[in-house]
Amino acid sequence: MMGFVSVVLRSPAGAVALCLDPRARVQAARASLLLIVAGGVSFGAAAGSFRGAGQALLAALKLPSVTLLTLAIAGPAFVALASAIGQRWEYRSSLALMLAAGARSSLVLLALSPALGLAVDCGVSCETLRLLALAGYALAGLSGLTLLAVALGDAPGRVAALLAFVSVFAAVGVQSAWLFRPFLGDPRDATVPVFAHGRVEGGIFGALFERRP
Repeated sequence: MMGFVSVVLRSPAGAVALCLDPRARVQAARASLLLIVAGGVSFGAAAGSFRGAGQALLAALKLPSVTLLTLAIAGPAFVALASAIGQRWEYRSSLALMLAAGARSSLVLLALSPALGLAVDCGVSCETLRLLALAGYALAGLSGLTLLAVALGDAPGRVAALLAFVSVFAAVGVQSAWLFRPFLGDPRDATVPVFAHGRVEGGIFGALFERRP
């Protein structure tokens, strides 16, 4: 496991090679799944601690679920885009690549979790914490994208394929996160619900930038 962590963090090309190797891709996929769960649990718990231990537990369960759901939906889009520019992989290799990208992202979330928890302890506002969490998730996504860029190599159309995938991934990721909300817990709620229902907030961006009284 530690060897795979080192490869994913320090050598995206090495991680891609493991995912494309029929002898190593199963172990790579398993390790990636564990890292996705670990990173999501830690980052979700740090964010949810804004409203106490109960919300921290719920957010810790929700965030890795969001990541896996997003990968499950956006992953086939990446495979199709890669195929369109001439990069064709076996199904298991494609799956391992997407999981490895998710693992690289989740390791960034794991590293950022203490800082997010410190922000909570310092008493930042709900709005500030949401923006910090969003920035951390965006940074993690960029880290995972670098692995996919390496997988595409120098194929003509690589930039267009990556941009198209980012659009799909962002749309799916935002909607998945919206479905699983709340993660932090709204200050207007005396008791934070497990899932938000029936509240109109102007969409995800409206909720992020809305000023609370």
